[in-house]
Amino acid sequence: MGLIVNDTYTASNGVEKTGVYISFNSETVYLRKENDENKYNVRANYRVYWDKQAKDAGKQFVELNSVSVSIPAEDLGSNLFACLYAEIKKKYVNSTDSI
Repeated sequence: MGLIVNDTYTASNGVEKTGVYISFNSETVYLRKENDENKYNVRANYRVYWDKQAKDAGKQFVELNSVSVSIPAEDLGSNLFACLYAEIKKKYVNSTDSI
């Protein structure tokens, strides 16, 4: 699963591209208990590829970023990647889910 960003994405080096592909491909999810006993911090790096075709062809990602979200303890049994994708979608509101 991943996201296609339909707006212009600006990489840290200034390169702009519409239609980049964001994925948690081969990344680890980190879970840490917060000071509030009922809250957990979920964090992972995500990879930005030139587009989905580049990712599918095994091309190198163009940028590595991270995202984190705070979730209540009762959500620990849910899909943590879905929680992280939901957080990314707050930044890239014009994005499309992709398989």
